[in-house]
Amino acid sequence: MIDVQLGVQPLRMLLDTGATTCLISEAIAARIVRDGYGDWQGTGRFKMADGTIRTLPTLLIREVRIGRHTVRTVRAGVSSTGEMLLAFPVVNAIAPFTIDTRTKVLIFHTSSKSIGGGHIAASTTAAPTISGPARVIDGDTVVVVGILLAMALLLGTALVLSFRQWKAWKAQKSGQGVYLKRLLLTALNKLRNRFRSRLTPGEIQRREQRSRTRL
Repeated sequence: MIDVQLGVQPLRMLLDTGATTCLISEAIAARIVRDGYGDWQGTGRFKMADGTIRTLPTLLIREVRIGRHTVRTVRAGVSSTGEMLLAFPVVNAIAPFTIDTRTKVLIFHTSSKSIGGGHIAASTTAAPTISGPARVIDGDTVVVVGILLAMALLLGTALVLSFRQWKAWKAQKSGQGVYLKRLLLTALNKLRNRFRSRLTPGEIQRREQRSRTRL
């Protein structure tokens, strides 16, 4: 199933790849004509999927929209049994397309152009496909999304590497600080020992007594 818009009527239609003409219900046809988006075109003969031939009223729909894509002047048969079939040529008139059955995505391989008087523009629209929920999306949009994802991945990798380099630099700086502190303490101890070695035993004793008196 695919979400479409016939005139101003939002609908869900079955994409029939074997159908050459759309099929809509009588109630929907009446609404389209009432809203000024369709004109009755007499009757036509339609071969159904089971091989039978049916004569049905026909309607000329002024525009059919799928996402932001628009196809104008679409002929449809009007069924009294309520079938809602979207014909393959209508979807194919927008652009060549593929259906990804795994992700349930209908992909139009186009960017921006005009077909049959209707403006065809890139779009990304939530819609179900034949077998369940899916999206309508353009091939160019897929490429852009892929590029953005690749850029995001590269940026994330660069941030991780930068963080690791910062941690390594910090650890290196920390180790250098400890080493310099040890060198300074060693130098101070050497100076103190050298100074004490030049004092006489009496001077050393007097200095120790002064230190005790101050305490």
